[in-house]
Amino acid sequence: MRIAGTVPHPLFTITGYSMDRWWWLEIEGGAMRQSYRFQKERFPSWDSVLAVVTDEWLESVKESFNRMYTDWSAQLSRQS
Repeated sequence: MRIAGTVPHPLFTITGYSMDRWWWLEIEGGAMRQSYRFQKERFPSWDSVLAVVTDEWLESVKESFNRMYTDWSAQLSRQS
């Protein structure tokens, strides 16, 4: 696995990795992290993966992270 590139963003750290058959896109925000795989057969270049990374999609990822963080925080408070 090697780093294919990064995407500048004010809220997230977005890093892309190249593997044999996959592009691996990792998005980190605070304590939350998501990763997405893109088959190289369908997305032959790093630029084709970047075309998927739109502001609208990243807003959806932000909402998911917020829900994940709320669930995680609630679970931690139940364990204390």
